[in-house]
Amino acid sequence: SMADIVKLNEGEISLLFPGHSPPEALKTLRDNGAKLAIATLGAQGSCFSHASGEGQMHGLSVDAVDPIGCGDSFSGAVLQRLLETRKDLSGLTLPELRSIMQFATVASALTATRHGVIPALPRRQEVDAEMNKRGLAHA
Repeated sequence: SMADIVKLNEGEISLLFPGHSPPEALKTLRDNGAKLAIATLGAQGSCFSHASGEGQMHGLSVDAVDPIGCGDSFSGAVLQRLLETRKDLSGLTLPELRSIMQFATVASALTATRHGVIPALPRRQEVDAEMNKRGLAHA
């Protein structure tokens, strides 16, 4: 495997896997060695594939003003939470992955409500507060 984690967006999936749905593309990536494959689907959310299972996270309704930086925010949030688990990728459970993906979904949604890239990235406390406000579970 050339990468343990692969994250693609809708456009990249269309380009690299023409005619395939995001879950089909993620399965192909996993079949070829990725331990965690993720597809971001804009306002529709995201989906993932891992040895512990597959899942889809719905997007959050926000007053979006600028989508620039949302993918970066999502990826950064996933990596932050993965590091916080202090586990090898293969040891992650499906509930842990859902929690990680939910956190990343909230981070990217908050990013969409702001202009710019770096200034739009939310701080950890903002993501936690938004999750609590929306009644979303996180570990």
